[in-house]
Amino acid sequence: MTILRIARRTSLLLGSLSCGAWLFAVYLDHTMADPPDAVRQVLDAGIFAWLLIILGAEPAPAKPHWNPDPAIYGPAVLFATSLVASFLLLRSEPDMKGAALAITLSGVIGAILLWRFVRSHRDEIGEARFGPDGRLLGPQDPPKP
Repeated sequence: MTILRIARRTSLLLGSLSCGAWLFAVYLDHTMADPPDAVRQVLDAGIFAWLLIILGAEPAPAKPHWNPDPAIYGPAVLFATSLVASFLLLRSEPDMKGAALAITLSGVIGAILLWRFVRSHRDEIGEARFGPDGRLLGPQDPPKP
C-alpha cells in the first residue's frame, strides 16, 4: 500500500468523522435557543471536513468518449425549450393557459418532426469538413494531401 493511498484513506476517515460532528453541530444550532461557542466553532470549521473528504476521494476512472445521438438530443432540447417557455409564460401571465398549452403542443409536434427528419438524414448530420483548398468535403471524399 502506497503512502498516497494511506493518506487518502486517512483523509477520508477524518473527513467523515468531522462531517458527522459538523452535522451534529448543525442540529444543535437549529434546536438550541442559545448554542454554546463550541458549536459555533464546529460550524465555522465545517468546510474543512468537506475538503478532507474531497481530498480523500479516489479519482474517477476515465470513461470512453461518448458521442450523443442527434436523433435523441435535438428533439429533447426542442421539447425542453418549449416546456421552459410555457412555464415562464404561465409564471408571468397565469391567465394565458391556452397559449402555454399551444406552445407545449407545438414543441411536442416539432420534436416529433425533428426526430423523424434526423432519423432519415442521420448520415448527413455531423461536423463540416473542408479540404486544403477550402472546398467543402462530403462524407465520402477524403482530404487530399
